Amino acid sequence: MPELPDLNSPEFAPIKARLVRAYLEHKADIGAPDATDQDILDNVDDITALMLGALGRAMAERRHTWLQHYGWFTDLVIELLEDEPKRQGHQVARYIRADWLGQVPHQTKTWQGLRPVWKIEWKDSKDAIFRDRPAALITREDILARLNTIRRARGSNAPRHALDAVRRVFGFAANHGHAGIKGSPAASLRDKSVELTGAMMRRQRC
Repeated sequence: MPELPDLNSPEFAPIKARLVRAYLEHKADIGAPDATDQDILDNVDDITALMLGALGRAMAERRHTWLQHYGWFTDLVIELLEDEPKRQGHQVARYIRADWLGQVPHQTKTWQGLRPVWKIEWKDSKDAIFRDRPAALITREDILARLNTIRRARGSNAPRHALDAVRRVFGFAANHGHAGIKGSPAASLRDKSVELTGAMMRRQRC
């Protein structure tokens, strides 16, 4: 059975924010007219699972009344699918912040007139990871060690995303001469590199 993605991963934060906004605007439609904003935020995954299940059944059974009534949810799903290419660049930034700079996302509520708007703010955690280290001093072994830490904590999919992000950033920096980087320490790393064990890493240093 394939490993499921971590829905608490930073890549899903903007999607969850849009879902929360939609559910806040349609509390009655989702059967929670008296729910607080925090209730919706805490249960966004469960609400989404129920809504997607109901949408799938409605489409399979051609329940046009349901589809018309919940058109706002159908439109939102379509928008999220269409926005996927735009999210690629944002995903790189999120993985760099979360996996390499030790930052965590926080959703905060602001107001646009009478409408609540949820925004994501990134804040430094206690674990700086590479946040305070000059980029030019980060080595291939440093990256491998970090990838293994991510793999042990979150499974095999997470380090692949982290590797793709750091490889892109270092590649850009090396190509444009930023931060004193002349060659990317991640250039030779591939997806299979994240499966390296500590013993294999030690052999590479010899």
